[in-house]
Amino acid sequence: MSYGDLLRDPRWQKKRLEMLEAAGWKCSGCEKTTETLHVHHVHYRRGAMPWEYDASELRVLCETCHTNVHLAQQALLEIVEACSIGTLAKLSGYAQTIWAIDPKNLRSDGIAFTYSSNQIEGIRDALSEFGITADDVRDACVEGSHVVDVVGLLAKKNEKPGSGV
Repeated sequence: MSYGDLLRDPRWQKKRLEMLEAAGWKCSGCEKTTETLHVHHVHYRRGAMPWEYDASELRVLCETCHTNVHLAQQALLEIVEACSIGTLAKLSGYAQTIWAIDPKNLRSDGIAFTYSSNQIEGIRDALSEFGITADDVRDACVEGSHVVDVVGLLAKKNEKPGSGV
C-alpha cells in the first residue's frame, strides 16, 4: 500500500480532522486560515501508520509553511551530514536551547537537559543572544555534571532586582 493510500484511509482522515479542529482551522506557523491546510508529521516512526501518531507529533500547517518546513529540513540535513562529531554535538546543544526558550515549548515545571561539553558550547552560543554569559551557564550547571536548567537560568536572568519575580 502506498503512502498516498494510507492518507486516504478513514483512520487518517479522522485523525486529520481532529487535528484541524483542535487548531481552529488555522496554520500553526503563520495562523492563516485562507490557504489549504496540511497535517504535518514532525517526524516519522518506522512501522507506524499515519494515524498512530500522538497530536504532539503532528502540526497543522498551511501549504506554504508546510513546503517551507520541508525545504528547511532538507537544507539542515545537508548541513548536518557534512558536520564533524564535535560540531554536531555543539549544534545539538544550540538547537535544543533555542527550542527550550521558545515560549511555545516551555513547560510550567521547567526544563533541564543533559548535555555533552560540546553541547554546552552550543548552549553558550545560543544564550549569548539573550545577554546570558558563559559564567551564567557554568553557574547553572549542576555541580559535577552537564545538566543545565535553561528555563531557570532565563527566569533568573529576567528577574527584576528586589521584585522576587
